[in-house]
Formats: sequence, C-alpha cells, structure tokens
Amino acid sequence: MSNRPAIHLSSALIAITLLLSACVERKETLVINHDGSVHINVEHSSDSEHDLMDGDAPPALDRGWFVERSVEEKEDGEQTHILTAEANFLPGEALPDNYASVLDPYPDTNLQFPTTVEWEDRRDGIYCHVSRIYEARPWAYLERPRALLEKRVKDIVDRDVKDMSPAERATVLNMVARVELLKIESFAKASFDDIAPEMPQDLWLRMRRNIKDAIDAFDTARLVEILAEDEGVFDETELVIEQQKLENAAIEAMHRALGDTSWFGAGASNSFMDRYTRHHRFFEITEDLGDEKFEITIEMPGEIIAHNADKVNGNRATWEFSGDFIRDRTHQLLVTSRLPQ
Repeated sequence: MSNRPAIHLSSALIAITLLLSACVERKETLVINHDGSVHINVEHSSDSEHDLMDGDAPPALDRGWFVERSVEEKEDGEQTHILTAEANFLPGEALPDNYASVLDPYPDTNLQFPTTVEWEDRRDGIYCHVSRIYEARPWAYLERPRALLEKRVKDIVDRDVKDMSPAERATVLNMVARVELLKIESFAKASFDDIAPEMPQDLWLRMRRNIKDAIDAFDTARLVEILAEDEGVFDETELVIEQQKLENAAIEAMHRALGDTSWFGAGASNSFMDRYTRHHRFFEITEDLGDEKFEITIEMPGEIIAHNADKVNGNRATWEFSGDFIRDRTHQLLVTSRLPQ
C-alpha cells in the first residue's frame, strides 16, 4: 500500500496549480538592550515539516544562528513541527536582512526585512528608533488569473463528482495550462530582459511562441487518467510530476530559441536559465508566504513613546499580520523609545 499523500477529486484540479500547503506561524522577538546589543529569538511552527523547511529560508547555522528543531504531538494524533533559532548581535553590528544560508545562490529571492536600530541624543533623553521594513513582493500580475482559475474550477467541481463530465475536466485542464503558460511566460520575459535588454522584440516574441506551442502540444492524457482513477482519490505526487513535465517542455522550447548564437552568444542559455530559476523561485516563495502568520515583537530600552504596532504591553510592541500584507506593498514596523539621560 502506498503511503504517499492522496487528494480527493473535488480538490484535485485546483491543486494542480495550487499545491496544498500548511500554514507556517512565524514568531520573532527582538530585544534591544541598553548597551546597543540586540538579541533575536525566532520560532516557526507548522503541521507540515516540508512547509516549515522549504520555501522562504529559515535561520541558518552558517549565519550565526543557534538552531533547534522539535516535534510536538497533538491530542488528535497530528504533529506540530517547530524550528527555534536565536542569535546575539553586538552594538552597531548589522542585523540580518533575511534568513538565507551563505550557500544560497539566490538569497534575494527570500523574504527581505532590513532592520535598523538608531540612537539619538536629545536634551530630554536618549531616543532609540527601531525600523523593520518587509519589502514588497510583486504578485498581483499573476494573482488575478490564478484567482479566476480557482473560481472557474470551483464552479465545476463544487458538486457531486459523478456529475463532472470528461468535457468539463478537459475544460479545467485547458484553464490550468493557460495559467501555467502565463506564469512561465512571465518568468521567461523577465529573464530575457535581464540578459538581452537591447534585443529586438521579435526575438522575444519567437521565444514566446515556442513556449506557447510547447504547452499547447503537452499531452494531458496522464492528467486525465489521474483524475479518473481510484474512485476520485489519487496521489498528489503524480500531479507534481506532471506539472514538472509541463514546465520542462516549456524550458526545452526556451533553449531552442536561445540556440541562435548569432544573436545571443554561446553562454546565453546558462545565463538565461540562471535568471529564470531566480524569478521562478521568487514567485514560489511569494506564493508560499501568502497564508503565513507573522507575530513580531520588539522589546525596547526605556519607555515607548511612538509606534505603529498593533499592541503595546509596557516596553514591548507587537505587530500581527499575514503574508499577503507584503504582496505588492511594503510593510513597515516602527517604534521609538526614550531613556532618561
């Protein structure tokens, strides 16, 4: 008997492009000491070990974090996977902008949160200003077609499975392919502009046509089989495999377009795919962050006199928000405290 995860058909078609994921709860406490040193404690928890460790990078040992992992058993038999990390920073030492490992080839695709601590002497005391900026991550240009797909799929599958005809399944698969085309095309266009910003536009349009033709020609027979087997319950990993095949077909089409060395040069394919991987990963992390829950607490020296926090308890300011706050807009945490001279 297979122990791989199974999905009911009523959720399967949406899962083709929206792979089921568990929410990650992210709690972080920054303690700003009177001498200017900073202690940071991080706790991430999730019902899914995969979601806890994949996607946006968790704090890494090679960046000076002390990291521990544990599992808590719940009453219903489910498990909560927990990662805790802490680190100390000397007065004036730069605080981390992200959690990526030093070995990560694309650290800028991870969540970026530049954090600063500034001290100011005034006549009535010493002021401590703390700022953390969660940088905006472009998303809306792909969210609209994704949301439209989800709505149309639900219009079809939100009823008894036996009433869903082969033609309706084919219609949904076609919509899935269209959304995948938009995603791949977006990553490819960004990569093309990165490596060849001065190229004539018809070269990009040829590549775009190659990608579209590859997706149009993709054989969805296996997907149809998956949706029809096991009386409406099937293995999620099969969806992942088929989705990867679809993207691989598009990538081969990109390589063919880049094969004209008279235009792009011999190293164009490697440069292009490096940029494509970066844009693709940035999008995936942004997508994963959408339903994550953030609770950020900053413990200040002295009395808090100004802030934009959701709540304040003594000298502790706390912000609570979800990952969709940082889609397409910057989210800034600000707090100022005063110490007597």
